[in-house]
Amino acid sequence: MKKTAIYILVALILGVGAWYMLKKDNTIYPESETGFNFPDTNGIYEILLSKRNGNYVHIKRNGDAWILNDSFEARAASVSQLLGVLYKQKAVFPVPKEQHNDIIKSLAGHSITVEIIDRDGNQMKRFFVGGQMNTTEGSFMLVDGAQRPYVVQVPNFNGYLTPYYEPDFKSWRGRSVFNIPSADIKSVSVEYDDKPINSFTIENGEPPVVHIDPRLNFASPFNKRRAEAYLRYFTGIYSEAFVNGQPYETDQFAYAKKRATVTVTPKKGQPKQIVIYWMAINKRSMNMSQHVDGVPDGYDADRYYAVIPSTKDSLLVQDLTFRKILRKGYEFYQEDEAPQPREKPIEIPLIK
Repeated sequence: MKKTAIYILVALILGVGAWYMLKKDNTIYPESETGFNFPDTNGIYEILLSKRNGNYVHIKRNGDAWILNDSFEARAASVSQLLGVLYKQKAVFPVPKEQHNDIIKSLAGHSITVEIIDRDGNQMKRFFVGGQMNTTEGSFMLVDGAQRPYVVQVPNFNGYLTPYYEPDFKSWRGRSVFNIPSADIKSVSVEYDDKPINSFTIENGEPPVVHIDPRLNFASPFNKRRAEAYLRYFTGIYSEAFVNGQPYETDQFAYAKKRATVTVTPKKGQPKQIVIYWMAINKRSMNMSQHVDGVPDGYDADRYYAVIPSTKDSLLVQDLTFRKILRKGYEFYQEDEAPQPREKPIEIPLIK
C-alpha cells in the first residue's frame, strides 16, 4: 500500500510539474509565434498563396462563393479543405535546435507564403509553409516575424499539410461548365455537325418549345415533361479536368472529330458555349476491345475533349456527365416508356 501511495504521489508531482512547464512554455512560445489556427474561419475573406517561382493564387469571398484571381470561379472543394485545415491545424512543437538553421534556409528559398485577410482588408496573419518533417506527420511553418519555426499538424490526420497550400492555379480553379437553374435559362441549342437531323433548340417557357429538323414528322405529341426535365439538367455540370497547356493538346485538337456544340443562353448575361470532340481511344478506354453503339471506331466511349470558346479553355469531360445533355431532337416527340410492373415475389411456404 505504501508503495502504491508513493507511485500516486510521484505521478501527481510529475503532472503538476508538466502543467507548470506548459504554462511556463506559453511565455517562451507565445501565441504570436504558434497561432497557426483560425477558430472563426467565417472572418476570413481573402487568402493569398504564393511561391518564389511566381506561382500565385488569390481567392476572395463573393457571397456564398469564392473568386479566383479576380476572374474565375474557385473550386469549392479546395477552398473548403483549406478552411478546414486553417481551423484545425496546431503547432505541436518547435523545430529541434539541430535542424533550425537548415529549416530556416529551406523556408527562405522554397516555402509558400500565406496571407490571411479579413472583411475590412486587414491582414490577420502572414506565415510560411515548408515541407514535411521526416520523422513525424506535420509540416514546417513559421509565422512572419517569429524567431522559431514549428511543426504544425491537424489532430488525428495522417499526413502533412503543405499540399493544401500549393498555389497551383489549375488545382484551385472551379471545374463548372454549366450551373444555371432552369428558371434562368432562355434557350438551349445542341448541334451535331455529322448528323444535323438530330440537332435541336429548346426555348424555355410555359410550355417549353422545341425546334427540330423540319424533315422530321411525328404522329406522337410533344413530350412536355421531357422538355421541362431537360432544362433542369444544366445545374452542377462539371468537367473532369483542365488540359490547358498540355503538350499533346495541339495535336489532339488538330485532328479531333467534333461530337457536338452546346449553347446555353441565360435570360440575363452572355450565352455560354462548349464544343465537344471525340477523344481518340487510349489505354484507359473501356471500349478498347469491343464496339459501343453510337461511338465511332477508334474513339473513347467514356471521355471527350471539349473547348469553351469564350475563355479558350480545353477540358476533359465525361460521357457520364454529358450524356443527359447530348440528346436528339426527336426524343422530345417520343412517349415515355410505361413503367414495368413489379413482379410479385414468390411465396415459399414454411415447413411445419
